[in-house]
Amino acid sequence: MHALVFPIGAERYALPADQVKEVVAAPAVTPLPTAPAAVLGLVNLRGDVLPLFDAGRLVGSRSPAGAEFVMVVETPAGPACLPASGLPRLVELGPPAAGVRAPWQGSVHTVDGEPVVLLDAGTIVGRAAQP
Repeated sequence: MHALVFPIGAERYALPADQVKEVVAAPAVTPLPTAPAAVLGLVNLRGDVLPLFDAGRLVGSRSPAGAEFVMVVETPAGPACLPASGLPRLVELGPPAAGVRAPWQGSVHTVDGEPVVLLDAGTIVGRAAQP
């Protein structure tokens, strides 16, 4: 399976390539003061206004300030954006390694000798609505 591997702080995660529409340099973010904490705000990508979610908060990790890139992902609720602290890289994931799984996590794989957690964009974005 092809996936985009991206960092959230010091940890690495992946999304299936077919869930990622594009990767762009981080655009300006318009904050939404009354939004849930996992919603960083809205971004305008070529006239499309999309929500930007705090990927680190949604996976229980620490999010770095000032993401360099944004991934536009397809979810059942529509397109959304997830930040990455480094440029996502397209890789071919091998078979999953034995590891811990959580309801929001997919399988754990090894890429370049390091663990990478395969996520589902719809599941992660759906967590933003949970308290």
